[in-house]
Amino acid sequence: EIEAVAASNRIEVKPIVMCRVTQVYETGACVYVYYGVNFFGVDDPLQLFFSIEQACVEVMLRHGAALSHHHGIGKHRKKWLPHVISTPSLRMIQGIKHAIDPTNVFATNNIIDT
Repeated sequence: EIEAVAASNRIEVKPIVMCRVTQVYETGACVYVYYGVNFFGVDDPLQLFFSIEQACVEVMLRHGAALSHHHGIGKHRKKWLPHVISTPSLRMIQGIKHAIDPTNVFATNNIIDT
């Protein structure tokens, strides 16, 4: 997917893609994927990053992968949260957030909009 997005953006140098497995469990493993793209000459490198991220997350979700490990979802991937947990679960998280942080000091707009 990374190569396809790079090619569609006329990136001439083939991207470098690497990964490492950091933890192994009975139910799966934690795999970190790293990539490098030569964005020289790209009009909007940030949009290229978001396009690659979108393609990668869609592959992950199709294969039942988690959006994160112990680092959490955060602002960057929260738009995909409804694809991996139910509406009641989202409401529960929102309720817990409001109960323990009624003045909304911590993790503002990370997993949920507050």
